[in-house]
Amino acid sequence: MNPPKAFAAIRLALAMSVLLTACAVNTLASSTEKILHNFGAAGDGANPSAGMTFDAQGNLYGTTAGGGTGDCVPGPCGIIFQLTPNQNGTWTENLVHTFQGLDGGFDPNPVILDRRGNLYGASPCAHQDCFVFPNVGGVVFQITPGPNGSWDFRLIQIFSNVSQQGYYPSGLAFDPAGHLYGTTSGGGPAADGVAFLLGQVSVSGWYEIVAHYFTGGSGDGSGPTGALAFDNSGNVYGVTTDGGAHNNGTVYKLTPNHDSFGWSETVLYEFTGGNDGKFPNGVVLDAAGNLYGTTEEGGAGGLGTVFELTPNQNGTWTENVLHSFAGGSEGAAPQYAPTLDAVGDLYGTALRGGSGSAGIVYELTPSGGQWQENIVYSFTGGADGGSPYCGVVLDNSGNIYGTTYSGGAYDNGGVAFEITP
Repeated sequence: MNPPKAFAAIRLALAMSVLLTACAVNTLASSTEKILHNFGAAGDGANPSAGMTFDAQGNLYGTTAGGGTGDCVPGPCGIIFQLTPNQNGTWTENLVHTFQGLDGGFDPNPVILDRRGNLYGASPCAHQDCFVFPNVGGVVFQITPGPNGSWDFRLIQIFSNVSQQGYYPSGLAFDPAGHLYGTTSGGGPAADGVAFLLGQVSVSGWYEIVAHYFTGGSGDGSGPTGALAFDNSGNVYGVTTDGGAHNNGTVYKLTPNHDSFGWSETVLYEFTGGNDGKFPNGVVLDAAGNLYGTTEEGGAGGLGTVFELTPNQNGTWTENVLHSFAGGSEGAAPQYAPTLDAVGDLYGTALRGGSGSAGIVYELTPSGGQWQENIVYSFTGGADGGSPYCGVVLDNSGNIYGTTYSGGAYDNGGVAFEITP
């Protein structure tokens, strides 16, 4: 079993090459970037590789893959941060938690919030030397806000290398009823990962229910990861990065069995690795029940796609490739699922390419049955940041927020940014 994509983020970002393929695209010349925070200063986190989350007050929360004061190998363990807007337009970083290794860290996943403002997150490793001991399993944690800006950090699930339980957790999300779901990219009887539900019996008591064991091969997938989506009936949608009939990943649906215990899986699509894409990164669901996602590779240029899956009346699903990345100024290798705005436009990032050869923020807009890619911003890899590994979030005014893994003011520690289209 390969380590999850979270671990690969660091190695991939350090080994990136510039793509030289050119493609004509529409660039939004009026877009402006504002740096909210430069990571990498002494004691601060560094190299964020996961997206950020808004709370109801307009604060942003996120994680960093490195930095902080925790002592992990081969470097610091990372942090959880809060960015708070000030009246003068600046933002202040507040440290929520510094990972020490055994409590997680070293490339933690994005954090999410429940209805009471508590934070939840997952880390695929729970050891101070994650490269030597990658199978320790990982953790899921809860952080509760306390008085005077304090935060109470607690582990609510500790994974081990026990095959039935799963390990390498990611993809946390709440269903409409407030239940906490996630996936692990390893573990289970076939060592191909599990989908799980975490239930709470008391303030400090949590338990795990395995919703599905992935088995790989045709008719199932392997290595579930990335964003999960839920419909109003409580069905769970997600992706596997491997497995399926062609071993290039799948999109799946888990349906709760109302007359018996457990969930039933339906594989909605199996990627061939050709023009339809290869290695999906997660999905989002629109109000009409269509799914949208990205693939890291495949497509017409082999450099990744944005795709749509549409349900048919007979229960099958049809995939439409909305965009194939071509490299060069257009970008390549998207790593996260896109974000939907209120009118159905899609926003996201591509890790490589762009006019500055350090990644892009893109917008896809439907028009006349086709989709137009607009380059919202091209990173240079300098003070404005570079290598946007994560997805983006939008505020009510349509401004775009995200992080970059590298660039910035402090030794390539990365940045948190706001882009006004």
